[in-house]
Amino acid sequence: MYSIILAASISAVVAVAIYAVVTNLVIKTSIRKRREAAVKEAEAEGEMIKKERILQAKEKFIQLKSEYDRQVNERNQKIAQSEQRAKQIEQNLQNQQRELENKLRENDRLKEQMQNQLQILEHKKEEVDQMQRRWKRSGSCWNIRPRRSTA
Repeated sequence: MYSIILAASISAVVAVAIYAVVTNLVIKTSIRKRREAAVKEAEAEGEMIKKERILQAKEKFIQLKSEYDRQVNERNQKIAQSEQRAKQIEQNLQNQQRELENKLRENDRLKEQMQNQLQILEHKKEEVDQMQRRWKRSGSCWNIRPRRSTA
């Protein structure tokens, strides 16, 4: 009977040990599977967060690039307007210069014309003066007196 009790006790201890080992293995396997699942879930969540951050960064980049492009376009428009105003001012100045040059040429032409007319008048005055002197010397037969010019 002691042998039965001993065998039963040893069987019970072995059963408890086997139960403990099997339970330990099952728990370790379960913990490992949960840990692996948690790691996979954390990795998936991390990947999702990474993709969200990348998407946010891309959106921010697009927003900043759009703002930059808008500012560049505004500056380019202002530059183009300034260049257009400068060209218009330059064109106006060139037109004014041409008009002034034309007026100067016209003034020179008129001045030359006036000098020619003045020379003609001086020449005619000399001729008239010579005729008057001849008449005075020769004694006019018609008693014509020369007119005095008021010029």
